[in-house]
Amino acid sequence: MTGGTYIRWSRTTCPKSSSLIYRGKAGGSWYTSGGGSNLLCLPDDPAYLNTTSRALFSKIHGVEFKDSGGQYFDGVLRMRERNLPCVVCKADYRATVLMTPASTECHDDSWTLEHQGYIMAGGPAHQRASFVCVDKYPEATDGQDTNRNGELLYHTGIDCCTFGSCPPYKSGAELACTVCSK
Repeated sequence: MTGGTYIRWSRTTCPKSSSLIYRGKAGGSWYTSGGGSNLLCLPDDPAYLNTTSRALFSKIHGVEFKDSGGQYFDGVLRMRERNLPCVVCKADYRATVLMTPASTECHDDSWTLEHQGYIMAGGPAHQRASFVCVDKYPEATDGQDTNRNGELLYHTGIDCCTFGSCPPYKSGAELACTVCSK
């Protein structure tokens, strides 16, 4: 059976159009230094090779919502300081998966919408992190709802002073995204 894969950030289930590969928790580097620049979806059932328990210098931390006051995830859904779950999904019988920023729909009717959301990444004084499409109906990891920092995600918007295409873009407006398969 063919199928492209994708990560559904801040959810614990795949949409009906896809199959579950595994559930997990979002992980990343400490928000100001060290480690990798990408986010990981770490499985709920980790396995280890031979270990000395001495991996002390490069660590993976939980990923937290860090909206500032009034943004959708903070003002409406109260997700600030909560950690993200994730799920890895396979688009059944569709080999291509595409995340499109600044979009709320798939390109045409030949694509299947897997989910919509918001583009999120680290803050301006933080180390670089991947831009990810966080589901518009986020869930949180149970028991992880205090300010522990780790990797921090903020809504992402356009800076019209440097981007140069405003309009049609709006300075500072939270960018939407879609994940579609074909």
